[in-house]
Amino acid sequence: MAASSTTWSLIPSIGYSVGGEMQDRADRRKHGLPPNDRAPKLTDDPAQRMQNYLMANSDWVNVRTTIGTAVDQIAIAPGR
Repeated sequence: MAASSTTWSLIPSIGYSVGGEMQDRADRRKHGLPPNDRAPKLTDDPAQRMQNYLMANSDWVNVRTTIGTAVDQIAIAPGR
């Protein structure tokens, strides 16, 4: 487990986390659980796109980031 996911797992949250579900199909069958829901198909409808795995009422955005550091440090960020 990455250090960042360990840190977030220690923070309490309200609601249901899909990440805690059993993922293996054979294990789910063994315990009498239904198959996991598949990801919804992509759509052109903006209202439907706002319901994604990040959170309700969020949308995808493009972000351009400029990060400054000291000369002896290396900045890292997600993306290309």
